[in-house]
Amino acid sequence: MATKTDNSKLEEKLIIRREVIEKVGKPKIRVVELYAGRSVMWGILRDEYKGKVEIELLSIEKERGKNPRALQGDNLKFIDGIDLSRFDIVDVDAYGIPSKQLMAIKRQGFKGWVIVTAIQSMFGALPKEVLFANGITAEMQKKVSAVFVSKGLQYIQNFMYSLGSRLIRGFFEDRKYYFYTRFEV
Repeated sequence: MATKTDNSKLEEKLIIRREVIEKVGKPKIRVVELYAGRSVMWGILRDEYKGKVEIELLSIEKERGKNPRALQGDNLKFIDGIDLSRFDIVDVDAYGIPSKQLMAIKRQGFKGWVIVTAIQSMFGALPKEVLFANGITAEMQKKVSAVFVSKGLQYIQNFMYSLGSRLIRGFFEDRKYYFYTRFEV
């Protein structure tokens, strides 16, 4: 069994963040990091862009002691209290599929770049929010949930589309999806 780490697919994740930094195109960018871990990626990027782009970071980490500079707690509880309009990028680098976080970001009316890591579980289960956005009722989910596993990427893309995302770009492999998108209106 593969071991999950905070730095899995680090190079791919850095490529995505570099692309988004370039798309923002400002001398100072503000990032809110919902699953901060130890903020390894943004630390690397701060060093790379030093003197070119200032990266201001607000980090949230649930695990006590993992990141002393981060707000500690459940990111869902923080999202509604943060004025996301102050930020250029929301980074949602989750172990699972952060459907609730993405819905909360959209509900707040955030307009900007969103970086997402969405990983289907070992059995490939998809969150009910993703399935509902694809027209799959609760009754259908109960009866034939395994049928939806193989179309995870398609369902996640449709879910993002339902949130107003029209661009999804990144790396998609083995039920692991690393991408960025832009929320507009």
